[in-house]
Amino acid sequence: MASIQLSLRMCKSGLSIKTVVNSFDDMVSYKAGNGVVLVSQRKEGVPEWLPVLRKESLSAIPDLHTMSCGAAYILEVQYKTKKYIVAYTFGTAHHRIDDDLFEPRFGLRIALNLIESNQLRNMDVASLDSSTLKTRMQASRSTSVNDFGVDVNQDLLTLLSGASSDSSFARAVSGRDAITIRATPSPGFLRDKAVQAIEIFKKRTYKSRYPWVDYIDPVRDSSVLAALESELFDELVQVAGGTSTDASLSTPDISDPLVAEAITYSGAGMKPGKKKVFDEIDIYDYVSEIKGALLGGKLTIDDVRSSHKIVLEDEVTGVPRTERIFKSINFEVSRAGVRYVLFGGCWYQVDAKHAKSVEDEFKSFLIPKPIFKPTKAKNERKYIEELDARADLLNMDQTKIDPAGTTRANIEPCDFLSTKRHLIHLKDAAASSSMSHLWNQGQVSCTLMMTDGVFREKFIKEAKKREAKHRKSGFSGLLPSKSASPDPAQFTVVFGVMRAKSKKSGQLDVPFFSKVAMRPALTAIRLMNYKVYVEIIEKI
Repeated sequence: MASIQLSLRMCKSGLSIKTVVNSFDDMVSYKAGNGVVLVSQRKEGVPEWLPVLRKESLSAIPDLHTMSCGAAYILEVQYKTKKYIVAYTFGTAHHRIDDDLFEPRFGLRIALNLIESNQLRNMDVASLDSSTLKTRMQASRSTSVNDFGVDVNQDLLTLLSGASSDSSFARAVSGRDAITIRATPSPGFLRDKAVQAIEIFKKRTYKSRYPWVDYIDPVRDSSVLAALESELFDELVQVAGGTSTDASLSTPDISDPLVAEAITYSGAGMKPGKKKVFDEIDIYDYVSEIKGALLGGKLTIDDVRSSHKIVLEDEVTGVPRTERIFKSINFEVSRAGVRYVLFGGCWYQVDAKHAKSVEDEFKSFLIPKPIFKPTKAKNERKYIEELDARADLLNMDQTKIDPAGTTRANIEPCDFLSTKRHLIHLKDAAASSSMSHLWNQGQVSCTLMMTDGVFREKFIKEAKKREAKHRKSGFSGLLPSKSASPDPAQFTVVFGVMRAKSKKSGQLDVPFFSKVAMRPALTAIRLMNYKVYVEIIEKI
């Protein structure tokens, strides 16, 4: 018999088969020897492309229909002395999963234990910052983790696929929350595979192969989870009251860039009537839809966790898909000196040694003698206008330069050039979708200053234009010419980050994962022999 694809999840402890079965909406249940089988059949639909092809065809095309179906098998198995409930899903049934009932990263842990570090085929990672960058990487053949270019300090591993080191379980595995394999049906094989999967999940082989994975580890203490979710809810209430936030929204899965979707929000406490449609997913849009309920005390964190959803409707087909808000929130919080992050509906604790390493390195980049004063400017634009009055600074904001051999690259060399050869890059962190852009912009500019004579020539030309515009002098002559051999040591790169003090801690700081994202760029700039610093500019 041919093999079939299996997708297996393990339920959290303390649940009954009945609870899990009831979580699958609109599916018909059938008793099975070891549990319950659930099935669903979606109604027929007409493919969106059929009318187009009928107009093009010279002959009549018969009626064509799309159909989808799904099934789940919920069963109880025993491993050693303990019983576990597991769920197999087939077809479209995985869309009906209630993630709160299942062990997070179950499949990922199995994949980590089974795949040698040089036998990888696919990886999904998320780079956590004030916005989340998700990357899917695929190799044409089995390769090592180093070949994927993963930043072990910044990237959160969300999916792993590759060749299995245990062929009795599967030849290849792919793991996220579920473990996905192919297996040949035989009597009792579903139960046997489930027991074998639990056994592999319990191992810690991955710690020697991928030690960096535990830099960010799931939180399991119920009291800590309750406290963290309380902090999240308080944050949403403050946002509803007009406070800015470092929290963000992003759908758990990588979206199809070719599909345009209309975005609405649904759930308890939402505004009644026709839903407001948004072009993109944004934390402030979501909060605007529940503002009244939040400020009126009519919502709880349970509503956010279980009721609130993002509805993404395909603008062509009209077919909607939903994502749970809680699974889409990215939020970072510090409690009792420990860093936590919410991502993909799961809370993670940042390894203490890793966190200290990041903090220590960030402190090494803090400017020893500040060059900016606290500001009342509401945003980056207003602050740039404020700094224009300083005689020692030349405004280079929105200067766009194309390096040699490019068009429309629009590289911004810096926001300000100072008489002391400071290359200053500014960002209002409260309005920025990602701090990573700030660090990367500086790295690219510094690299081009060293390596591209055409870039230097255009930089000087633009500086002269700004000198004439602002009636200032003495700046363009500080820049190395097209034919020069630049000395980076003559320049100091300063990243100015505008931030208000935290209302909770009273501290002036940037988010932890923005510091993590900073490390590669600023280290690279320092290795080029530039002096490089970060200055946090207080917004008062």
